[in-house]
Amino acid sequence: MLQSVAYIAQVVGVVGTLTAAFIAVRSYINANRRTEESKKKEQETRDRELETRRLQLLTSYSERLFNYEESQQFVELMNMQWSDWDDFEKKYGSDFNLHNGAIRLKVFFTWDLLGSMLREKAVDAETLYKLSFHMVIFLWMKFKGYIDYEREHYFGKDFLVDFEYLAQEMLRIKLRNDPTYKVPPNFISYIKRN
Repeated sequence: MLQSVAYIAQVVGVVGTLTAAFIAVRSYINANRRTEESKKKEQETRDRELETRRLQLLTSYSERLFNYEESQQFVELMNMQWSDWDDFEKKYGSDFNLHNGAIRLKVFFTWDLLGSMLREKAVDAETLYKLSFHMVIFLWMKFKGYIDYEREHYFGKDFLVDFEYLAQEMLRIKLRNDPTYKVPPNFISYIKRN
């Protein structure tokens, strides 16, 4: 009988140990699950905050680029006409037309910065397109010859590359949505190279 009691005690001890081990493992699994759920919720919160910041940034850019003054500047640039580099310089060069030179720099660098943000994936192309940022296509096409000349003679190949990137991405989406689209030729005035 003593052996039976000892055997039962051993069985109870093993069962107790197994139960304790099971409870410990179960607690560990539950703790990890809660930690993972907590991390997932924190990540979701960070993602929502990041998306909110992106939308605020895009809203800010939209308000900035499409307000009355900026729209006037865009139209002023789009209405520029020139026949060659010398004609451009006489009419719009910063030595003769400081106002126009300042507008060009401001507008071009703004689009270049937005293109940089797109390249770095701080914003996405589809959202930009839906917010009418595809207007950059017209501006890029109009000034491509001028910018190419500036790259070749003054500023190097990396001058306004993100402005160009933005315009190309917007054009890519435009052509995907409407494969027959062509930039209206009356918007474009190319600089003839000497």
